[in-house]
Formats: sequence, structure tokens, C-alpha cells
Amino acid sequence: MRSEACWPCRERKVKCDADTTGIPCARCSSSDRTNECFVPPRQRRRILNRTRRNKKTAARTRQNAEPAADLLAFDHLPESTTRQEAETEELTPQHTSEPQPPQILYSLSQGPSLARGDDMELHWSQPLETSTPETNEDDVMARICQRIASGKVKPPTRSSRRIWRSMEYQNSFNATGILGEALARHESCRLIEIAPKEPAAERSQRDLELMGLDEHDISFLSAKGAFELPPDQACQEMFKVYFHYAFPYAPVVDRGELLAAYDRREHSSFLLQALLANAVPYASKELVEKCGYATHAAAQKSFYQRATLLYDFNCEKSQLALLQGSLLLGTQWVSYFSDKDFTFWAFNAVRLATRMGIHRKHIEDELDPKSYALLKRIFWVIYIRDVLTTISGLDNARLVRSKQCDTPTLTIDDWPDDEASCPDHLGRLLPPVETYHKQFLIQMAALARIGSAAHSALLALQRHSLDDKQVSDLQDAIFEWRLALPRELRVESVKSWKQEGVWVLVLMAWCYRMECMLYRALRKAHQPTAFEWAAMTERLHTSIFELDTCIRRAVTHQVCSLVPMSFSTAVATNVALCIEMLLNPDLTTSDKLMYEEAIRTGMACLVEQQESRPCLTWMLRLFDWAFTHSGLCFTSGAVDFGLEDRSANSTSPNGGRPTQDSWSIMLGPDTMSSLFPVDSAVLSGADWPEWLTS
Repeated sequence: MRSEACWPCRERKVKCDADTTGIPCARCSSSDRTNECFVPPRQRRRILNRTRRNKKTAARTRQNAEPAADLLAFDHLPESTTRQEAETEELTPQHTSEPQPPQILYSLSQGPSLARGDDMELHWSQPLETSTPETNEDDVMARICQRIASGKVKPPTRSSRRIWRSMEYQNSFNATGILGEALARHESCRLIEIAPKEPAAERSQRDLELMGLDEHDISFLSAKGAFELPPDQACQEMFKVYFHYAFPYAPVVDRGELLAAYDRREHSSFLLQALLANAVPYASKELVEKCGYATHAAAQKSFYQRATLLYDFNCEKSQLALLQGSLLLGTQWVSYFSDKDFTFWAFNAVRLATRMGIHRKHIEDELDPKSYALLKRIFWVIYIRDVLTTISGLDNARLVRSKQCDTPTLTIDDWPDDEASCPDHLGRLLPPVETYHKQFLIQMAALARIGSAAHSALLALQRHSLDDKQVSDLQDAIFEWRLALPRELRVESVKSWKQEGVWVLVLMAWCYRMECMLYRALRKAHQPTAFEWAAMTERLHTSIFELDTCIRRAVTHQVCSLVPMSFSTAVATNVALCIEMLLNPDLTTSDKLMYEEAIRTGMACLVEQQESRPCLTWMLRLFDWAFTHSGLCFTSGAVDFGLEDRSANSTSPNGGRPTQDSWSIMLGPDTMSSLFPVDSAVLSGADWPEWLTS
């Protein structure tokens, strides 16, 4: 008799020893899937005559039943073998004689959850309807108009979030909006919730993610591990890392609700994969290994690819989760030649945000305060990132039109308490949101508005005829912004550089990087003999020095691994500016020494980060090429932490990573203080530097 394999082994098509060792089998025990290990019952063999007879019986039953009975899901009916067989035959496609593979459905509303390590109740259900639900779109515009005319509506409740819904902000320039306003009894509604007319009952989160997929799609996603998460303990540690280091920079999720959904296993697979990819650079090597990966590069690539697959297969049906996940994936880039780089996710986030209307103030009256505060934070994260990427030259055009947005500025009150909805046993994962976290994003938004004006006035078109008043106003705005910084974000108020100090450095680096770009653009607009050229050169020199001071503080206080990727791009910008300034033959000795020291500091910062952010290796190789072709005696110290982990094949006893002795030689003053050509290898290969924002 053929031995029966457990479900995970059957899914992976590998040999199973459950019939000899019992449940759980050896493979599930080693892969931490003991909660999923069980031997499914054999399917009942169907006889052709019985199949036809059951179909006729089911047809007669439907004719005699009430019309509404067709809308009932089978899970609500009493268990009956005859009825079950008849319904099974009805759900089986006509074009195949093979039975559909049964689906494993987690009982999310009953029994304990996997997050606590308890046994979770599994039940054997009918094959899942994976075809896209038949949506009656003929009357969709009429339903939208009716919603507009009905006035203010309550936001969707938690119980309705498992249904495929779309949130749209409706303007008054099309036929739908005009008629909605004209037929409104009182005040019309702008934020509309649109849902297809589904006859089925409320679905589980996994059912919703699989809706619209056929069995081949599901098998492919399962083989790719798209729905797999690290072991529960490691996953919780990754959440803690994310909330501590990445969340303050982009607070785009409700922490309590996210953990509550994870605890109930109702989480968005797309959002969690994106979140884990975002947390990898801040995780220790030991934690990465707990997640099942040898390197940070392998972990980041895996989580990123899983999230991308779930997006490509349209598994995520929630607009909000798509928006949040897009913002998180906008900080990742595992390949320079990938079509879905950070600009793709940034554009997708802007598309979803404008469709939902979070750029308009009107939606405040149509949402509860907590939901509106979340959307408000999301908008300003999008706005800040949009300005940052264009000011930094990482994107060629702005995506957000400031004049078409009237979302109010951020305040301290836009971080409401999100710990109440978090399960008690997961509350330890949520660090407190400190005042300096809130002030950081508030001041970043204020600085982004200045950057937007600078981009429009000077940087976008590289104008040669400059308005002196505009230049003066921009300089005054930056000066006044620094004077108005709250006490929590001043350097002299820092008590711990690994706490509030990180955000002070990131904020000031953002400011001085913008000043560098501003004065460099103004400097290029004048002839070298002009008085204005000398004045702009001096201000550029000062800005480079201040940016180098931020970088030096990060290296000195050993927080380079705790800063977001935008800080790394600021470091790269400063190194490039220093190389440009060193090529000036009229440079004074003191300035020359300052720029050399700035390059040394910047390279040390990037090398320290490259193991947790392997993409920085591309940037370091860029500088190797620049040093060679400019005749400067510098070595980047790049170590190959690429996705294929080629450094493992190195003959060096340290795996190719620089030792303490090599650091002193590579970055020592005797090596880096000279300016003469050296015989070093020219950059080879197809990889080019990776420019990211975080």
C-alpha cells in the first residue's frame, strides 16, 4: 500500500516519513512547520453514474429552493455527506475528469493562533473558488453616484476588511460627481468605498489573496514561498527591529493593528514581506540566520522577490496595504536593471494615494481621527521622499504637485496611541514613539517644502538667469528653519547617539546635502572669474564641511548601521563633491586636506554599511573607477557582499573582508593624503551603483 505524505511534503513533492515516524514528520520538524504537518484524508473516488445522478439531484434542489439560497456558502450548511458530494460535483470544472486539489483553510476566527505556538484548528473544505468573482460593473457608476449623493458615510469597519474593496476620492468635474452633488440631499460625500457584488460570505485573508488565481498560479506561488514567513520567534524579532529603527523614518502602518492581524493570521502577506525586506538592513547577522538566510543580501532579495510576486499576481486586494507596501518596497533595489526599482514603487504609491484622495483635506471629515492621522502621515512620507529623490538627483521629475495638495501640516497629535489594539503578549515589540521621532518627521516635512521651492526655482531646469530675490529667500528659509528646530533635534541636546542622535544626524545631513546641491547649481551659473562664483564656492565649501561633520559623528559614535539609506546617499554625494573639488588645480592646501579627510570619512562610513546593505558595494566600485580615472590615490575598500556571496570563495582567511590592519593601510593618512596616479584596476562588470532612498 502506498504511504501517505503530510501536506507540506506533498505540496513540495518530497519524500515524507510521516507513516513511520508519525506526526510531525522529520522534514516539518526541521523546517519549523510542525503546526502545518498533517496527513490529509483520501478523496472519495467518484463514479461517473453517481456524478451525473448527483448533478441532477443538485439541479432539482436548486429549482425548488428559494433564490436567496444560491447565495449561501457551503460552510453555513449542516454537514451532510450526500449534500457535500453534490456540492463538490457542482464546484468541479466541467472540462476535467480529475478532482480538484483540496485546499487547506485556516480557521482564523476559531481556536488559538499560530503566533502563540498553539495547535491551530484546520478543517478540510471544498475546493476554493479561485476564479475572479463575477462583478457586475454595469451599474458601478450609478452606485458611485448614489454613494456621493447619500452624504457622509462611516469608514469601513474591521469586519468588512476581508472583502475586496476600493476607496476612491471623487472630484466634481465628471458626470458622476456632478450628478452626485446635484442629487445630494444634504452634503455630498467625496471619499467613496466601492465593492463588487459578491454573493459569497466573508472570506478569510488567505482566501482573498488566492481569489482570482488558478491552481497553477497557486502552485507556483507556493513553490516560490511567497506566503512563507520566518519562524515565529524570528519574525517577532524582525518586527521589533523594524519598529525601532525603520518605522520612525516612515510611520506608514498602524503598529497595533498590524501585530493584531499577524496574531490572528489575518495579515497581508504582501505587506509583511515588504516590511521584512525593510527590516533586514538593521538586523544582526544572527537574526538573519534565524530567519533562514546566510547573508543580508540573500534575505533582502528573498523578501523583496516574494512581495513582488504577490503584487504581480494581484494577491493583495487592499488599497491601503498596497500603498503601505509600495512605500516600504521603495527603499529596496536588488538589481539595477530591474523594472520594479524604487521609482516604480514611488510612482505606484503616488497613484494609489491620489486615487484615495489622501492629498486632499476634505477626507478628514469622512474618516475617524485615527485613520485620518495614518493617511496624513503617509501623505507626508510620500511628499518628503518625492522631494528627496529629486533634490538628490535620484529621479528626474517630481511626482507630487504641491499646488494641488492641501493636506494640513503634521502635528504631534498625528501619532495617536496604537498600542491599545496590540495583543498583550506582543506589546513588548512596540517601542514608545518618542517626541523626537514625531518632531523628526514634522521638521523633515518643513524642510521638504523648502526643497520643493528650491527644486522649482533652481534645480529643475538648471536656469542660467537667476532671480537674486529667490536665492536670498531660499537661503533665509533654510537659515530660519535651522533656528526654529525644537530642542529635541539639536546636536547639543543629544544624550544618546544611538537613540535621538541618529535622527538628528539624518535630519541635518538632509539639510546640508540640499544646500550643497543648491550652491553647486548657483556656482555653475557664473563664470569662475565672477565675484558671485567665489561667493557660491565658499558657501559650497561650508556646506560640504557641515555634511562631513554629520558623517564624522556617525562614524565616531558607531551608528552607521542604524541610519536609513538616504543617509548613505548623502555620504556618496559628499564624496563625489569632494572628488570634484579636489580636481581644481587652484585649491589651497588646507582645503585639499579637508576634502581628503572628508573622502576618508565617507568611505569608512560606506564600507561599514555594505555588509548590511550589499547594494553599497556598487557605489564603492563607482568610487574605485572615479579614483582611477581622476588620478587620486584612494581605495574604496569595497567588499563583495553581492547576492551570490562571491566573497565566500575568497582566499583571504577573513572571507575577503578587510581586517583591522588592512583598514589602517587603506585609510591611513600616509596613503590617502597624496595626489598622484596609481595603477589600480578599472571598474569591470555590468553592475552600476545603486541609488536608493529610504
